Amino acid sequence: WMEFYLAFQKRKKYLQLYKRHAYSEETSWLNGLNEFELSDLRRIEGDRSVGISGLMLWRSIADSEYEKEKQRREESSIVKRSILSNIFGSSTSKEKECDDIPITLSADELSELEGFTLDADQRLTEDSKYCDITFVLGSFQVHLLKSEHEPISSLDMGMVSTSFKANADGSYNFALSMLSLEASDRVTKNSFYPMVCRGLQDVNNTKKHAVHFETNKSSKGDQEVKFTMIAFETVASPLLIQAVKNFFDFSSLTATIPPILEVNADDLSDTLTDAIMDAWNGKNKQKQKWTLDMDVKAPILIVPENCTKSDALTLICNFGRFKVAYGTALPSPMVLDWFKSRQSSEKAIKFDVDHLKMEMNDLSLIISSIGEVAENRHYLSKIDVSKSVIRPLSFTVNIGIEQTEATPDDTPRTCIFGVLPSIELRLDPSQIKGLLRVAAQ
Repeated sequence: WMEFYLAFQKRKKYLQLYKRHAYSEETSWLNGLNEFELSDLRRIEGDRSVGISGLMLWRSIADSEYEKEKQRREESSIVKRSILSNIFGSSTSKEKECDDIPITLSADELSELEGFTLDADQRLTEDSKYCDITFVLGSFQVHLLKSEHEPISSLDMGMVSTSFKANADGSYNFALSMLSLEASDRVTKNSFYPMVCRGLQDVNNTKKHAVHFETNKSSKGDQEVKFTMIAFETVASPLLIQAVKNFFDFSSLTATIPPILEVNADDLSDTLTDAIMDAWNGKNKQKQKWTLDMDVKAPILIVPENCTKSDALTLICNFGRFKVAYGTALPSPMVLDWFKSRQSSEKAIKFDVDHLKMEMNDLSLIISSIGEVAENRHYLSKIDVSKSVIRPLSFTVNIGIEQTEATPDDTPRTCIFGVLPSIELRLDPSQIKGLLRVAAQ
């Protein structure tokens, strides 16, 4: 009740301040605001507990009050001036004094104005009614400690921001971004890799988000999804892995751990498949458009023999860059040619083709030494590729799915074209020996 009372007082004060500030120059019965009153007006307008929609509603009420007061003034001015003329003659000073008298609306008139304003607000278009939520987390840190003076690892996550905007017509926008993510090794002394997880941001653009996800849906049902992620360097430090494993060892606990809810994988798969098919059939039936734009630089996994000796062997598993594009470009020529060459000649059928393109670039596996890798951490491309077990390879997959207007219930024809230019493996006895040494750790 106290919060309600304070909000009521704030609203009552704002109505008068705004009305005087907006219309004092046009009227003689409303005085302008002084410096302190103007400061109060700005303070209320900057109060986040009120919100933009609340301020706009209060302003509408204040505008309605002014119009009602103006109407009352005009109706009574003729009668008052005629009476004053009969008594004092044609004295304009007396008429001005009459005009300066404030107009006070009755409780019924104020209630009527507020009811009209609320009704007008409810008659707004559906597009103007929305939900707007924004959340920003400045940073998030987690420290694992074996004891007060024995740290194990630290996780440092940069700014995370998320927003959600929804309209009453069913359209919405959702976005989620993370600026950075780092994890440190506090167990291995004098390690070449004090950071076992870090984002490889461009040195010229450190403000670029490490992870960004965004999805939009229009009032017609068209949906758009965007996802980008920079490459993360992850180091499998042997001592840190063992320390974390021991940290989460709960075998010595005597307390009974409740059983984990069992989920049938087959049922879950069937449910997910049915949901996807229902959404797909609805998309085709209502002629909706889906677009997907994904650009993910896959993690770079470094598996060292140990992290303290410069001549120790290490494996660098670079999973490359993964791109997925759906509905953002025209189908590839080979996909269109495939459908056109198999089009029925008996009857013309208009068809559309949904096109999905997947690309994987620069996937590689390299054997090197800790010293060389540490020296070129920011420029892994400078590492001697002659030591590659798997030379950088790329492949492309184009998928076309037909949508026919004549037979929407039929299973659509699908074609898949995959191109893998070459695979080159290089193995010699020293590399095989090195792989076994690293695997043994």
